[in-house]
Amino acid sequence: MEVLYKNDDSRFSELEKNVVLPTFQRKLVWSKAQKKSFINTLHEGFPFGSILVYRYPDADKLSLIDGLQRYSTIKDFKSNPQEYVPFDDINDKIYDLIISDDSTIPASTVNHYKLLINEALKETVASGTYAKASDGAKAIKNKFDGELDIASVMLDLVEIFESLKDTIDNYLDISQLSIPTITFTGEETQLATVFENLNRGGVKLSKYQVFAAQWSQYIIKLSEKENNKKLLNKTIEMYDKLTEDRDIKGTSNNYQLIHL
Repeated sequence: MEVLYKNDDSRFSELEKNVVLPTFQRKLVWSKAQKKSFINTLHEGFPFGSILVYRYPDADKLSLIDGLQRYSTIKDFKSNPQEYVPFDDINDKIYDLIISDDSTIPASTVNHYKLLINEALKETVASGTYAKASDGAKAIKNKFDGELDIASVMLDLVEIFESLKDTIDNYLDISQLSIPTITFTGEETQLATVFENLNRGGVKLSKYQVFAAQWSQYIIKLSEKENNKKLLNKTIEMYDKLTEDRDIKGTSNNYQLIHL
């Protein structure tokens, strides 16, 4: 029996260079809780599902066929680590630094201060400037402007923020992340059967969705006869309805008509 696939482990950094995502987007995606759960799985070093790729004829890069949610979540972590990394330890350090004694502070105020610190941490990371510790310290100062004077602890805040990048990298260093990768080596016509076997649970791509991504690469060449125009317009109309029903984002702008 001939095996029509090969297994490998690929670095995420390499996949970013060699794998292209489908040219459409689905409305049906993982929730924030599902994304966080998956990133936590990676953080814990637990095993996780593979991705499936395929090189279409005449394509320079591999197309991601299955594993879109996992791959997209890893990319989202790279762009928005603040949505996944818990900053509890750093939050507590900053709080203890600026509030020396909270025994007389109402619990609601304590929670308010910790919320401000967490907002400053997330905003600093989201801005991409967290590698510069002084920017993080300024973000904390701005958050407490008008509530507390923390000018005297700015140098200590800078020291705390110097560990922020390490906190993120230690939580999950995706540059070193190894992803189980299956490359389908069979014929393009066999993909439908592959999808039917894979698509038995979870939020997976249907064969129509994946094929739709590839169809957008093709140009339809028709003569300028009236019936051909009607046929093409009707096909576009039906396909738009199909993509709408299947929660695929796509419009007739994806189609090109070249008259011979």
